[in-house]
Amino acid sequence: MNIVKSKQVKKYIDSQDKPTRTRLLSALEDLPEGDVVPIIGLENTYRLRVGNFRAIFIKETDIIKVTVLNSRGEIYKRRDKL
Repeated sequence: MNIVKSKQVKKYIDSQDKPTRTRLLSALEDLPEGDVVPIIGLENTYRLRVGNFRAIFIKETDIIKVTVLNSRGEIYKRRDKL
């Protein structure tokens, strides 16, 4: 499956320290496996939990688009950006 990261996701990953960056990239590469839960009210949209981080992604037939990545406290405050 092809995984496409948004500009915000790439920038957020680059801003992290090396161990965190490695952990986030590893979790994103393993999609759709991991702690994945569908987001109620949004079709084909899921959340991936990686420790205190959350990634929101859209699953299509052969592409996974990771749209948002942020800390747990910030990701749900900005639901309109999903």
